[in-house]
Parts: sequence; C-alpha cells; structure tokens
Amino acid sequence: MTLLEAEENLLPLAKDYILPIKFVILSFLFTQLMAAYLRNDGNPGLATKAVLIGGIFNIFKDYFFVFTMDQDIFVTQKGNRIHQTLRYALITKAVFGVLWTVLVELSPNLFIHIFMKPTEHILSISPNIIRSYGISFLLLPFNIFSTYYFQALMQSKTSFIISVLRGFVISGILSIVLPQFVLANAIWFAMPITELLISIFVVVQMCKFTKELPHEDLATA
Repeated sequence: MTLLEAEENLLPLAKDYILPIKFVILSFLFTQLMAAYLRNDGNPGLATKAVLIGGIFNIFKDYFFVFTMDQDIFVTQKGNRIHQTLRYALITKAVFGVLWTVLVELSPNLFIHIFMKPTEHILSISPNIIRSYGISFLLLPFNIFSTYYFQALMQSKTSFIISVLRGFVISGILSIVLPQFVLANAIWFAMPITELLISIFVVVQMCKFTKELPHEDLATA
C-alpha cells in the first residue's frame, strides 16, 4: 500500500479493509481453477452457474456491507490529486482496452487454445463468436475502473448502480431479447452493447462528479 502512495491517514482504513480479504485469497484462486476445470470437463453450464451465483452474491453482499453496515472506505483526496490520477488511469485503460481488443480480433483462436483443447468444429465457429464478444473489451477496463473511481469520490451508490446494470440488468435483458427478436448469434453482442450503454452513463456521471471537486485544487493541477 505504501508503494501505491497510500498516505498515513489512509493506511489504518486500508489495513482494516484488506484483513478479511487475506483469508480468502487461496479460496478465490481455488474457485477460479475449478471453474476452468469444469469448462474443460465438458460441463460449461455448471461453470456458468458458478460464475453467475458468485457475481450476484457479490453485488448484494457489497450493497449489504457498504450501505447497510456502513463499511465503505472514506477516502479524502485533494482535487488536483484526483484529477491527475484520473488522467493517468484513463490513458492506461484506453491502452489496455485497445490492446486486448486488437488481440482478440487478430487471434481469436489463441484464447480458445488457452482455456481448452478445441475440436475442429469449435475452431471453425469460435472466431466469429470471440470477435463479436471481444468488442466489449474496448470499453470494459474503463467501466470497471469507473466503479472504483466513484467509490473514491464517496459516490458508492453510483458505483453500485453501474455494477448492477452492467453485471445483471442490461446484460441479462439483452441476452434474452437479442436472440429472440434479432438473430440467435446476436447474443454475442449483448456485452458489447452493455459496455457501450454503461460507458455513456459513466461519462456523464464522471464529468458531473469531477466538476464538483474543489476548484482551487484543480487550478493547480
């Protein structure tokens, strides 16, 4: 935390926050390993259920502990510090977003080989699927970063809304609507459309809350 420039007034809060997380790191790694095993074992449905259950539980758990139990981290930063951090973060997310999107579009089967031993049939149908879904990687880093940014600005409700809309509401609705009313293969565009809609909301909220930072601090950035 010190290497990440955590200040003295933040360290006690960060230590309290990280303490319970340290006890579940091994469990997290184990569940990720088992999810990959289930996919390779020919049971992708069970792996999908595990991911969905974990994601849904995480969303409502965050709401319970942050809002009900009032366990959010209070972070106070000067406007110029936040503004500078935001600038660097947006550049970083843009680079990673473009990098991953380019890799997916140029070598879609590379990722298939990483996660499974594909058959010729899978290799023949996967490029279009991976390329369609991979478009979402362009905005995914930005949207994920936004949830942490809003938490740092003490806008936890906005962060929560983004997480729920992105991980459950919009993506879930599109996953049902697109294949039924457009085309069956349109389901692979559910996440790219979700990320686009969320990014529009994020930009509006980010501009709003960033402008509310102390003007005297921003003037020195």
